[in-house]
Amino acid sequence: MELRNLVWSATTCDFPGAGVYLGLAPHSEHQALARFLTSRQLRVYVGGAVTMRAEGPRWPLHYFAVRDPSAVKVKPLEKPSLPNGFRHVKLVFQLDRPVPEPDAAVIPPCRDDTASPAFLLTIGLRATKEELFFERVVTDHADQTWGDVYRRLSELGCGDGADYL
Repeated sequence: MELRNLVWSATTCDFPGAGVYLGLAPHSEHQALARFLTSRQLRVYVGGAVTMRAEGPRWPLHYFAVRDPSAVKVKPLEKPSLPNGFRHVKLVFQLDRPVPEPDAAVIPPCRDDTASPAFLLTIGLRATKEELFFERVVTDHADQTWGDVYRRLSELGCGDGADYL
């Protein structure tokens, strides 16, 4: 089978013990990532939502906990940082074959296949902290905006080196 690359634009911060990345990507690419990486490489958490602005439509927010750092390459971009200190990067995944069921993660169908759901991705966060991270950043805050997610990550340690998990 021919190798397939996924390239996602994201923003990142300095987070204690892990790489943390935020961005948007087509729903079909969320599904492909879940199908092509094994449970040893990736755990997917679903059930989150975010609005891009207050009172706007809700978009899915999926959390991808990358457990195998070799599954993704992080490439810094030569762009100015955002005012909140987050930096621009590209995430490159090289996918070569779908994972046989039942090992593949499942991304629920999206009402609009052209939508670009939000993603929160960590690289190297200890497996014992993934669920707590997902709860504190995503599921404990049902009506959050994209800006709220950035603020919450800053509160949890982005940029200051503190480990609040």
